[in-house]
Amino acid sequence: MAGKTAFLKHLCWWWDITGLVDHGQYIDLEATQDTLNEILLLIYREVIGMPTILETEMVLVPDARATTVYWQLVNWLQLNHYVIVLNGVENWKPEIPGKVQPADLTGPAFWKAERRALENFLKDVSGGETIIIVTAELNSPWVDINPYILEGLSP
Repeated sequence: MAGKTAFLKHLCWWWDITGLVDHGQYIDLEATQDTLNEILLLIYREVIGMPTILETEMVLVPDARATTVYWQLVNWLQLNHYVIVLNGVENWKPEIPGKVQPADLTGPAFWKAERRALENFLKDVSGGETIIIVTAELNSPWVDINPYILEGLSP
């Protein structure tokens, strides 16, 4: 492991042990097919604790923003010093597990909807105490507003 990934994992660890944040969480989007709702539940488990059966509703609905659990998580992230690294967003291709999925639950149309949901989550959490770092390759459509380019790291 070298380059950007190693740097970001070390950053989470370093900020955590130095007390800059209360905790850090690294999520490799390139290595997962989890939907945003599943990723949010993973973050929820890490920061708030094991969800109740009712709280797992967040993964069962098409739009997590329609649940109180989502807003509970957003509120917690706005109030606490936490860092989340979402690495490799340009290669994130979430899927809903199952035998046969309708066209709107798989492929490019679904990925686009999931990325819009991620953008909404980032907007909802912004302005709070949590730092969220989203990484993408320089030629990615995600890199459109004042990117910070890490020079000298291998891809």
